Amino acid sequence: MSLFEFVVTLFSIVIALGVARVLSGFAGLIEFRRNIQHKPLFTLWLVYLLLAQIVWWFSIWDRSRTESMTLGLTIILFYVPACLFIAARLLVPSDSEMHEMSTRFETVRVPFLLFLAAPIIPGPLIAGFGLGDWVIASYLLPIAAVLLASVPFTNIRVQYGAVVAVLLIYIAFTIQYRYEVTL
Repeated sequence: MSLFEFVVTLFSIVIALGVARVLSGFAGLIEFRRNIQHKPLFTLWLVYLLLAQIVWWFSIWDRSRTESMTLGLTIILFYVPACLFIAARLLVPSDSEMHEMSTRFETVRVPFLLFLAAPIIPGPLIAGFGLGDWVIASYLLPIAAVLLASVPFTNIRVQYGAVVAVLLIYIAFTIQYRYEVTL
């Protein structure tokens, strides 16, 4: 077993838990569709969380040729799926609370947005300043700015605007800079 395989197993478990949580959120939206207000808002946030987790997991393939990995780097890399899992957990309530998703969102909105923004900021800045690679920062930092700017606003229209802006930036970048894996 290589070092990469050893470390990526931990990341994969956390990503799998987050993806499972997001998929259960989609199922809950279908099951309780008559009781949940603002279904499009939750659907869009779930789509973003699913994309973010899959793209992040896919992007760590770049580390597959790494011959050494420090504990510090492992913690920095683990920070992203951990924050995404916590955001997924905050957005998607337990099965018994699923029908109250809309009212619950009002109480978890701020930590949810902060946990979405938290993993976005350090990585691109480290890559930018450390490696001179500002490509990822050019799209992740605007996403973080939108997320953080929407934190103080309880208005549902602002929340819709934030998720649409985040998805448009994310999808535009993904289309422009496709991730390609060569085995």
